[in-house]
Amino acid sequence: MFNYLKKLAAHSDLIFAIDIDTKKINFAKDNCTYFKVSDNIEFIQSDYFSINNIQADLAFLNPTLPQNVKKLDLLTQCEPNLLDSIIHSYKLA
Repeated sequence: MFNYLKKLAAHSDLIFAIDIDTKKINFAKDNCTYFKVSDNIEFIQSDYFSINNIQADLAFLNPTLPQNVKKLDLLTQCEPNLLDSIIHSYKLA
């Protein structure tokens, strides 16, 4: 998550970084603080699909990819389901 946040932070007024995993959120927070790019990033530890009260111009999704899969169908095998994530992102835009 951090590498993308670092690049987006340089060109955005406000970024919402959302992840259900507390460890990933804390890791991203620490890295953003260390590299001094956390001023315009709001970290939210939550299930992405439960977020309905923010409005965004861009939704960047970085889903967890399944391990040991030879042929990956990105729309259905990512967790959470990538197609569902895209549909939810349109609702926030």
